[in-house]
Order: sequence, then C-alpha cells, then structure tokens
Amino acid sequence: MGILVASPSPVGFLVPSCETPGSPSGAYIGGLFPAPPGSLAFPLSLVQPILRAPHTVSAGGEISYTVTLANLADQPVPLNPCPTYSEELSVSSVHVTRKYRLNCDTVSSIPPHSSVTFAMVLRVPHSFRSGPARLTWGVLGTKTTGGTDLVVR
Repeated sequence: MGILVASPSPVGFLVPSCETPGSPSGAYIGGLFPAPPGSLAFPLSLVQPILRAPHTVSAGGEISYTVTLANLADQPVPLNPCPTYSEELSVSSVHVTRKYRLNCDTVSSIPPHSSVTFAMVLRVPHSFRSGPARLTWGVLGTKTTGGTDLVVR
C-alpha cells in the first residue's frame, strides 16, 4: 500500500499502516515479522481511533480497513517515536491478535483538531467460523482503543 493522499487536513490523509519488511525498525505488514518488543506511550489521551471496515469478511481472506487517529486537542500530538499498536479479531471465543508499528515516515505528528488515516490489513484465519465478530485496534501502553463489529462468512 502506498500513500494515497498526502496533505494534512481536518479530514486526514491515508498512509500505510506499517513500514516495509526489512526496515531498520523491524516493523512489518501482514504478520510477516514481529514488532519490536516494548510499548510506546505518548500523548494519545486526546486522540480517538475510528475504524472503518467492511461489514462482512471471509474466513481465510483479509480485512482491509482504515484507522483514523483524530486529534481532539489544541496542540499537535507527536508520532515520534512511532507507536506500536495491536489489532485483534474475535469470533466467539477465538481470537487472532497481531502487533505492529505504525508507519510514521511521512507523518511526524497529528495537527490540532485534525486527523491522519492509516491503511490496515489483517488476515482472517481459515479456522474462524461464520458469525458475528469484533475488530479492535489500540496503541500499546495506552488506553487509546477503538473497535467495530462485522460478520465472518
């Protein structure tokens, strides 16, 4: 995934969710490489994640979704160092959780009363049964989380 729009605005802009494989930070896309250990906490108490995902997904497929980080504060929220996040898909008592590092190469902060949108991809295991599911996303080391409901078919 590449940068689709690169101009900050109240609507935000779309950047890839993670750095490319082999990057110095060890971040990854699609669960290929583990995120660096540890969590990063930074001034995200006034940032709200908003998830936009399809209403239905297929077991064995991928969920392509976005997370918009909306800064509700009067000051910019720095994204340096770039935070590590987790995403989780839950169907009944079965869960898949992955940890990644955001790709902040083109975004060093979220301007006041503005937002940035990150593109995300999560693989849905073949073993997931059809039914209601919950997709959650959160910055590690903070209480900044968001979620949305969907259906696995």
